[in-house]
Amino acid sequence: MDPSSTSNPYPHIAQHRQHALPGNGDDKVDMSKDNPSAFDMASQMSHDKGSIESYSRSSSFGTKCLNVFRSYKLAPDNDNTDVKNSEDFLQPRHLQMIAVGVCIGTGLYVAIGKSLKNAGPASLLINFIVLTSMILPLIISLGELCCVFPSQPSITMYPGRLVSENLGFACSWLYYCIWLTTLPSEISAAAEVVGFWKSQHVNIAVWVTIFLAYVVLVNAMGARGYGETEFFSSFLKVLSIVIFFFTSIVINCGAAPNSNGYIGARFWHHPGAFRNGFKGFCSVFISSAYSLTGTENIGTAAGNTSHPQKAIPSAVKKVFYRVFFFYIVTIFLITLVVPYDDPGLGSTSPFILAIQNGGIRVLPDIFNAIILVSILSVGNSAVFAASRSGIALVRQGWAPRILGRVDQKGRPVISYLISFAFACISYANAAPKGGVVFDWVSSVSGGGSFCIWGLTFLSHIRLRLSMKAQNIPETILPYRFAGSLYMSFYGLLINFLALCTLVYISIFPVTHDPPNAYDFFVSFLGPSIFIVGLVVSPAVVGFKYTTLKNIDLVTGRYDIVGMKGFRADSSETELEQKDKDSNSAFVGQSSDLEKSPEAYQNNRPKRGIWSGIYHILC
Repeated sequence: MDPSSTSNPYPHIAQHRQHALPGNGDDKVDMSKDNPSAFDMASQMSHDKGSIESYSRSSSFGTKCLNVFRSYKLAPDNDNTDVKNSEDFLQPRHLQMIAVGVCIGTGLYVAIGKSLKNAGPASLLINFIVLTSMILPLIISLGELCCVFPSQPSITMYPGRLVSENLGFACSWLYYCIWLTTLPSEISAAAEVVGFWKSQHVNIAVWVTIFLAYVVLVNAMGARGYGETEFFSSFLKVLSIVIFFFTSIVINCGAAPNSNGYIGARFWHHPGAFRNGFKGFCSVFISSAYSLTGTENIGTAAGNTSHPQKAIPSAVKKVFYRVFFFYIVTIFLITLVVPYDDPGLGSTSPFILAIQNGGIRVLPDIFNAIILVSILSVGNSAVFAASRSGIALVRQGWAPRILGRVDQKGRPVISYLISFAFACISYANAAPKGGVVFDWVSSVSGGGSFCIWGLTFLSHIRLRLSMKAQNIPETILPYRFAGSLYMSFYGLLINFLALCTLVYISIFPVTHDPPNAYDFFVSFLGPSIFIVGLVVSPAVVGFKYTTLKNIDLVTGRYDIVGMKGFRADSSETELEQKDKDSNSAFVGQSSDLEKSPEAYQNNRPKRGIWSGIYHILC
């Protein structure tokens, strides 16, 4: 009997048998096209017999919980250390919110209060304007780097590849230390924020435990859990800034309950616009850098998006406007409603001080809760970035392999455990002088960020110069910005001058005390770690400097798959052939990337004014 005839009472089983025996020369092997429902039924029957998925569907709740814990079993240790998988890719909406939300945290809500107290409103605003003008070149250079080499788990792999392995070694370890110390600093800040509610008499150690448990739970869900929580917390951050925008205007115009009339720019005249002169201005750099640390996370998240060539440029174009609004405009409004001699500055957020001074009830408690969520959000970002930085160290061979071990679902559990263990120093806040911990751990990210940003600009400059040296056209870049090379030179200059002012304020502190070791390392701890890594690097990697013609511009490039490293100085023939292959691959694989933006520009949907504002900010 013909097994495919209609008289067969079990046609789906017969069809499945035909499908399972390919290569017999039968034209009816693939029955899924003729009868997909029958094929799906047979595939499901064969798949359900003893499979893990069928067992999970029919198992009890307790067994499913055990399966969750079993997924954290370490995967085999091999050379393919990778934290990315099909389930945990971040979506473009996650990347958009990470790009804006990660910039808003402890630095803006808490740290600028101390800067306002030490430097005055004018120094604070000018300092942030200077650094914000550097952020645009930073995200543009990162956009070009991440799109052409999207497989890098951390932005610190670019200096080692494009400049020198010695600089890459020191930069990678510094970046890892920055995010390793960010979590305890955020936990310490969260413990101080909880102290705003003086009615609670719970020991700080209890709050530290609760906050750590929350961060552990979020990161246990992998990149997907991080993306969803960051999306929600970033929405709260944006909402709080918008609320404060209108509230501060009401307070400044004299419409608050405890208002004494129109304020205007009164606090810029009395007590004044500047405090502590040039030293006060220099002291703001470390807190402003701490506030803006994390802007480069758009590069770290690039390796966790499905289509980085499409998602990164879209986020890069909007980050600058968001940073300008959330920092420059917000800080200006703070300086209008909070004088620098307010006794609460340094211990209470200036946002809350402004609302309390205006006599508005309930809103300070709501703001304090949002600040708490925002701080914990930055803690989640710290664990996420630290794990990816650890993977980068392992890939380069600069850290023990155990640091890059992942579980069955690709989560870097060993790196997570190290971050959580290091965060336990937050329990020092339970001591009488535990607040000193926050000063030390925050100084790593504050001063160290200038080294990371400066090397990022240098890497982008080297990328552009090496392309010229190897005769590779700029059209090979899937995302490029006119004048980006000159903007990188500007950003490199700003970072160099900021490091110089940091050295000055470390030796001659704003408190006018004589030079001492404590004040120096509290302000210069981040660059000190970089210098130590640079001194140690020859013992690990030797003295290695890559010339422009020897820079590998092929391995890991978005438009070339399966090609090994290429040295451009081998021969002119190979160089010409490489350019032809690269351009043909670029035309074949990225034509949609060139056509889609033009089509979008020609057929852009019309937006109203409110829709346009929402599109830029959210």
